[in-house]
Amino acid sequence: MTAPYAPAAAEWITGDLFHEVTATAVLVPFEARELDLEDIRITLAEDWSPQIQADFEIPAGYDNDLFEMLDPQKRVKILIDAGYTYPDGTRDVHQLAELYLLTRPVRRPDNSISLTAASGEAMTQFAKLDPWTAWVPDRSGLTEFVTWAATYGMYPEAPVIESVLGSGFGAAALADLPVEAGMDLWSLIAEAAARTGAWVYADGNRWIITRSPSMAATSAHVLATGPAGTVFSSEAQLSREGFANSSLIAYRWKTGTTDHLINGYARVSGGPYAPESAGRMGDAIERPGPITQAAANQAAAARLGNLATRGRSLLIEAHAAYWLRPSNTITVQLPTGPPETVLIRSITFAPLAGTMNITTRQALNVPMTIGE
Repeated sequence: MTAPYAPAAAEWITGDLFHEVTATAVLVPFEARELDLEDIRITLAEDWSPQIQADFEIPAGYDNDLFEMLDPQKRVKILIDAGYTYPDGTRDVHQLAELYLLTRPVRRPDNSISLTAASGEAMTQFAKLDPWTAWVPDRSGLTEFVTWAATYGMYPEAPVIESVLGSGFGAAALADLPVEAGMDLWSLIAEAAARTGAWVYADGNRWIITRSPSMAATSAHVLATGPAGTVFSSEAQLSREGFANSSLIAYRWKTGTTDHLINGYARVSGGPYAPESAGRMGDAIERPGPITQAAANQAAAARLGNLATRGRSLLIEAHAAYWLRPSNTITVQLPTGPPETVLIRSITFAPLAGTMNITTRQALNVPMTIGE
């Protein structure tokens, strides 16, 4: 489960090894320069977009060529490689993220430059459907729709699409998806994923289309306290904030002078987190229609499946395991209590310190009533 890193990496990271990280700025498609890093933090999260976001600090005493190159108005990529050099001298370094430069403020008198970069979703958030270019959305399936939207939003690059869902998956739920000039491409991709109960995210120009996160049979990593453990500190949180046991999505639209409303609804139907036990903890949002009742209910159920697992979370600081990603299943052994199997909600790597901070959510498949 440590791929692309060596299988023994999970054991070696607690030993005497050296963490390596490089960040290379690439002015697509011509020029590449490695950056001198004073600080770098890379955060990956399942519930925000862009999924991968990074902050860098570099010294301002750079040559003018590089200073001009680091212009977010141009298409500048930041390639981040991270990994380990083991005690025997073996290097185990791989690409951690491929991002796009978003901001580059210069601070005086600190003489430092802050860079922020994010994965490919950012490019589709900036891109809007214009009224003078011929475009026809492909609603024949989720993979087909994302391919169309990402191709438009990532222009002039051609996106690489990796989908575990078959051709035509979700076509019925996308039939009424509104697509109009002025819309940003990411909002269309996100809505298509919500209507089909899928998860879509990007790593650079590579787009992954998969099912909503769920618990895996095998943990990607075991985190434990103690002298031989990987955990530096931990905090177990119980909170009603962010937790919900019902989800309502109100889809509104208008045809002519007629207003339309379809409510997608799902609720936890049993167990200790149902409204009958825990009380009503409702989540309600609005989205644009048109949509069918079945697709609206599917979107509400997909949203609730995540929100209902957020009541208990672990905040963990540990040795950096660079192969971990949001939605991975991990096992956590704290000083007291049995081992817990949880899902990673977000993870922040600090390679210069060799650490990571993980926020988890519960690995639950809650019973639901949908559409009532």
